[in-house]
Amino acid sequence: MKKNIQKKTYDKTKILLVLKKIFKNEFSSKNLLQNVDSVRFIEILMQIEKEFNVKIDDSDISPKNFENLETLSDLIIKSLK
Repeated sequence: MKKNIQKKTYDKTKILLVLKKIFKNEFSSKNLLQNVDSVRFIEILMQIEKEFNVKIDDSDISPKNFENLETLSDLIIKSLK
């Protein structure tokens, strides 16, 4: 018997709201990771994966995907598919 495993889906507006809470005023429109050290980055990544029930592929962990909340939300949507 095959189990139906359903991934959590979010609309972009909800994703952006959650990301704003995760980044807690640490983000800027130009660069999300500007003042984030490596430990905080790992915490953020784990929080995103837990909150959205996704696994961010190592190849997707690049500065272009963390430029701003928009690019990060696009990455999350990609990971939800």
